[in-house]
Amino acid sequence: MINLHDPNSTLLGTDLESRAQVLRYLSWGTCELMRPVYDMKMSLLKTPNDKKAFHIAKQEIDEFVSQLEERFEKHAYLVGDRLTVADLFVLSCFNRPFHLCFDSEWRAKHVSFMNWATTIMNSEYLTYYYKDFKFIDKQIELH
Repeated sequence: MINLHDPNSTLLGTDLESRAQVLRYLSWGTCELMRPVYDMKMSLLKTPNDKKAFHIAKQEIDEFVSQLEERFEKHAYLVGDRLTVADLFVLSCFNRPFHLCFDSEWRAKHVSFMNWATTIMNSEYLTYYYKDFKFIDKQIELH
């Protein structure tokens, strides 16, 4: 779809290696990251909430954030030195945690991740979605 819209787009990467890295992050987001995000969401649908499952999922998500922060210590983006669909997709995987548990205390501990996230949120591709977005002050209360 991206190439059909703009054959010269750099969103998929600029060479074969960067395109492979983009695909790796798309796969990682789908296969690895979304599992604990899904588990977190499902833990809230139970009455009472499954607090243990929520906290295990949050811990797994935090481990993934730590992996990303290693990258962000030296690079502004996931692949190369420019925005790719990998950044757009991986950020979208974090949409639910931003609404549920990435509160002000959490964000203060994850500065490089938040710098990356706000950069991607403010990109020309996602600014329409995040224009009215408000970060949470406190993690959702579990019952």
